[in-house]
Amino acid sequence: MNRNLKQKRGKKMILKDWDDLPDNMKNNRVWKYYKKLSKKRLSLYFKRIFDIFMASLMLIILSPIVAIVGLVIKLSSNGPVLFFQD
Repeated sequence: MNRNLKQKRGKKMILKDWDDLPDNMKNNRVWKYYKKLSKKRLSLYFKRIFDIFMASLMLIILSPIVAIVGLVIKLSSNGPVLFFQD
């Protein structure tokens, strides 16, 4: 994959360029916050990495617990594990 494309994709994932925003968002109220966020690109990048890491970790930790609870429900009752309302 082209290196410039990777960099551009990564940059857009965190904060789009002002020119790439939809026209209805290009106004003075948004510009005020856009300037503040554009100064924090690096911290936004690390926050994104942290969020993905923590979500993955919680998924790994909690999935066995959810599976055990589902198994206990299935063994202790006649109905399905998940309730569906008609």
